[in-house]
Amino acid sequence: MPSQAELARARSAALEELVRQRFAAQLQAALELADTERDVFGLARRAFALAMPEHKVEMLLADNSQAHLRATASNGMTGRGCPVESPSSCAAVRRGQTMIFPDSEALDACPKLRQRGAGPIGAVCTPVGVMGRTIGVIANQPKVLAGTL
Repeated sequence: MPSQAELARARSAALEELVRQRFAAQLQAALELADTERDVFGLARRAFALAMPEHKVEMLLADNSQAHLRATASNGMTGRGCPVESPSSCAAVRRGQTMIFPDSEALDACPKLRQRGAGPIGAVCTPVGVMGRTIGVIANQPKVLAGTL
């Protein structure tokens, strides 16, 4: 028989999942209503602010030439945060998978994190794909100490 604490954790986890699913459904519906690329970028900024208000988040997408990444939406950032310049120079884009870097000082941390010069930081970088093709990355820098992701 599960303990009260186990039941409370399970209920909390189920509630969190329900909230996440509702948010995803709302976001999908909102994206379907967007008429322009500008509308989508504005929607991304709002979604970042709602879903991750305590994080610095930015979306970088490839330009038409596929040679450069440009910041298209951000939350909590002044200027451009991630210095990656092209899709080929981004580990998450190259691998096509989410990359988690708890500490910019770690040997296997993204070199772009060390270039920021802000002391130890962490990041979660998620590739953005459209129709099976990776076209950019969402870089999430939680406002927490390195190593606590």
